[in-house]
Amino acid sequence: MAMAAHLQLVTDKEIDALIKQPARINKLDNEGYSSYWYTTINFFLCGDAWPSASKKKPLTAMFFGYETIDTATLENGNFGVIRPGDVKAIASALAKVNLEKLKKQVEDADADEMAEAECDDYELLVTDDEDPGKTVAEDVRGLCAFYENAAKLGRGVVMYSS
Repeated sequence: MAMAAHLQLVTDKEIDALIKQPARINKLDNEGYSSYWYTTINFFLCGDAWPSASKKKPLTAMFFGYETIDTATLENGNFGVIRPGDVKAIASALAKVNLEKLKKQVEDADADEMAEAECDDYELLVTDDEDPGKTVAEDVRGLCAFYENAAKLGRGVVMYSS
């Protein structure tokens, strides 16, 4: 089974509690969004499957956050955090993504290049999906709606992969 990125809406108060007691991440059951195609999305929107987060380039934080909190209770050993004040910039950047252009980029991508770029989910995407460009574009549309809702509600986001 492929890895998925799991994102959940949180308040600043919940973020502070999670930083103090990171194992609580396993008990969190807030409104969320999940994506199996996060390295492919990162590659096409950020230029890197595993980008370093930068507030100058907000999309670099959409799946991994600006802060990383270690916890032994998660499969990959940590979770990312985006504070409520940083969510609007990500929502705004996602809203500007040209989904038709993204769809074409995914369809035209070279599988060997994607593997070399460590897009770990791309091979599964193109093997198991009849329309991988459409799938990724729809995923970005859902991700955009999730971040727009977070911004509207004044929430932050925590995320992890499993």
